[in-house]
Amino acid sequence: MKLILGSLWIFTGLLAIQPCSAQKLDPVYRSVEDSVTLAAVLQRLADIDQKKSPADAATLDSLTTLQLKIMREGILRYRYSYFPTEHFTRYEDLKKGHVNPATVQYLSLHQFKGKHLPDEIFTCTQLKTLQLVDTKIQSLPSSLNNLPHLRQIEILNNRPKHRLKLSKNNRVNSLKIRGDQPNLLPKNYKHFQQLDTLDLSRNMLTRFPRIQKNKQLKELMLNENQLTLEDLHINKRKPLSLERLYLARNKISRVPEAIGYFTNLEKLTFNYNQISEVTPALSNLKKLQELSFYTNRLQTVPKGIYSLTELRYVDLYYNDIRSID
Repeated sequence: MKLILGSLWIFTGLLAIQPCSAQKLDPVYRSVEDSVTLAAVLQRLADIDQKKSPADAATLDSLTTLQLKIMREGILRYRYSYFPTEHFTRYEDLKKGHVNPATVQYLSLHQFKGKHLPDEIFTCTQLKTLQLVDTKIQSLPSSLNNLPHLRQIEILNNRPKHRLKLSKNNRVNSLKIRGDQPNLLPKNYKHFQQLDTLDLSRNMLTRFPRIQKNKQLKELMLNENQLTLEDLHINKRKPLSLERLYLARNKISRVPEAIGYFTNLEKLTFNYNQISEVTPALSNLKKLQELSFYTNRLQTVPKGIYSLTELRYVDLYYNDIRSID
């Protein structure tokens, strides 16, 4: 086992969220006035920089101060905007007959206004990945089982009227959802019986998802949410199949005892949180091979680590650890 405390040898264990489509980050302003004012300030600063507009030191200082004030107080948060993956077939081309449905393997439905998946999708008998971007789809119907090669669904900023409904599906094994309205996410994922990868990163989640009935689930990605794990309650009589759990960039300050019930975990990451306390129940994760607390507030090495005989990598870089017991 290697403990990484400094810069001599670093294994960050960082999981970069893989871009599933083109994306950009947009600020959410406190008011329209803040948005308009910041745009005007930035334009004036650009003009000054390009010598299109004269300004003395006092004016420059005033503009810079206003810019920083709005960015600090006027921007409430940031929202991701997504766009179809470049090499995916566009639904519009499918609908207009520009492509042969039998040749479509990757399909993107972008800014579709309907509540239900259009019929043309079900003519794509070779479809492997379905992508929904800026849609209002209310459910993923059981008729998706009629697409024999469909294995992956990506849902990016879908805004149905109510929670997205998942009907029974025994083909899809990878589900990825991005958005900023957690109340619109499925209540659970049990009807996707073959699901082995679930990516719910960037959803503003505050509660751990209900996954105990997903018996095939191996990988769960929950990066960049608002999770604290205070609500984490796992039935210890029904151990989860989960092998990889990613919890980077949340609001976790304490790793609770319930983490010890994820007994099949092989990889666990808590990067970029505020963790200062870790339950001794960590020692129950006997299969764990990789563990990362990169950039947290630990003052000592979690004692449970020393009982994990399969552990190969531990990242404690950027914590407050001064010594090892």
